[in-house]
Amino acid sequence: MTVKRARNIAFSGIVLTAASIWLFPLYSALSTSLRS
Repeated sequence: MTVKRARNIAFSGIVLTAASIWLFPLYSALSTSLRS
């Protein structure tokens, strides 16, 4: 595994983690408002 590939994997992991942290509350709030 090259350094560039490892960096890309680490970066995508960070992006996915940040996206899930931001999107999960947003999604839960949206689904709650749609249900009521």
